Amino acid sequence: MDEVITLYHGTVHDFDKIDLGQVRPYKDFGQGFYCSENRGQAVGIAMRNHKIALAKSKTQQGHTRTPLMWLRTYEYPRVALDKLSVREFHVADKEWLQFVSENRRSARRIHDYDVVIGPTANDRTNASIQLYFSGAYGQAGTDRAMEILSEVLMPDNLPPQTFFATERAARFLTRIRKERI
Repeated sequence: MDEVITLYHGTVHDFDKIDLGQVRPYKDFGQGFYCSENRGQAVGIAMRNHKIALAKSKTQQGHTRTPLMWLRTYEYPRVALDKLSVREFHVADKEWLQFVSENRRSARRIHDYDVVIGPTANDRTNASIQLYFSGAYGQAGTDRAMEILSEVLMPDNLPPQTFFATERAARFLTRIRKERI
């Protein structure tokens, strides 16, 4: 087992210090700092956020600054996980789905974990979750509705992510590289 985990964070924001107060709510595992062990996934997130930022800048009068894309590489000591409250989802099952659904609907933190590791809900996941809550798969919360939603999501195609919810957990991250992409 590796002593150090290499993690990537793709973004359109240029920062030197992780500030959990600046991150957005309504995400898979809540409001916090997200990374991936997969460099390509992090680059893809930066590209997606770049497109969103470009679209927003076109709708704002007088705003002509083109956002840049950044990729940060971090190292995280595996032993740090033993010192923290960690929740790990190995698969996108009903338990994961309920956790993601609750976090995506709440602006406040709904759990006490320092770190959460598990599959990344993608754009199709979000649309499917909205259909689930609208009753399209049956009454939300029932086993049958959850089963249908799990089948629709194709959980084997959801790449893993690592989420840092607390300053205590984020302090263990060491940035080793920052690059424009």
